[in-house]
Amino acid sequence: MATTIALVLLWTAMNLQVFSESLEVTPLKITSWVVFVILFLGLFFLYQSTFAFPTIPSIILGILTAGTGWWTYYTLEPAKA
Repeated sequence: MATTIALVLLWTAMNLQVFSESLEVTPLKITSWVVFVILFLGLFFLYQSTFAFPTIPSIILGILTAGTGWWTYYTLEPAKA
């Protein structure tokens, strides 16, 4: 598994231009994914520490809550990410 991940990361680094063009990676897309991950982590720790939920439900609720906020932003905001 580690070898496969290392090879994929190496291939991506060697073909970064093709990778970026095929996925249409833009600074706005990268920022939105970073915000999603930060929001998920914050909600995960909130659910686990404040509400004392078990780990798996905290992960599921964190993904659902962050995903809902992320999806709502892109539905209401006309900017193309």
